[in-house]
Amino acid sequence: MDEDGDPVRAMCLMYTFPGKDDWELVPGGASVPVTYYNAEEYVHSVVDHFFNRGVRKQMNSLLFGFNRVFSVASLRMFTISELESLFCGSSHNQSNDYWTVPVLEENIRCDHGYSLGSRVIKDLFHVMTTFTPEQRTQFLTFVTGSPRLPIQGWKGLNPPLTVVRANPSAPLDPSDFLPTVSTCFHYLKLPEYNSVDVLKIKLQLAIESKSRFHLS
Repeated sequence: MDEDGDPVRAMCLMYTFPGKDDWELVPGGASVPVTYYNAEEYVHSVVDHFFNRGVRKQMNSLLFGFNRVFSVASLRMFTISELESLFCGSSHNQSNDYWTVPVLEENIRCDHGYSLGSRVIKDLFHVMTTFTPEQRTQFLTFVTGSPRLPIQGWKGLNPPLTVVRANPSAPLDPSDFLPTVSTCFHYLKLPEYNSVDVLKIKLQLAIESKSRFHLS
């Protein structure tokens, strides 16, 4: 507390943006102390500069570029939640309708040693249908880098999720490895596990892991 009994002034804050002594929030702000009496106004100024005035130039540039591709005014017909679904994917696609075997068979590709008839692929689809909402989010983040599917569901994923066989070198066994991914290409590299139980355990360990990306 300073000599006047002002606990805020004792913090020695000036009317500048935090960490930026040359960014004055008001004219001459570098010489204006923050006190008990102007602290609330100071906080409002910091928030305004952080979210509004401080990024106005960048936001205007973003709007200019966006308008060259698609009119921002045309987006006014959408609600905030609809725009979120369009740009970020739909939070509703975690529903069971998107996680059935027929839907997965129709939209997920198999390659490099696997086909839809492969036992391991059938096991994978079975395990995916048993995922909880949290596990679905973890799986999507693991294989695509995003916690959500596009608004069209698996059908809208571009490129589509492709499952390929990971071939461990002898004498190692497939059960010695976890599934890995190439997130940019939506490639899931899945060893040929000998049972659905092993696959479930290994896949769960992989999607909970922070080590997600594997370079071929």
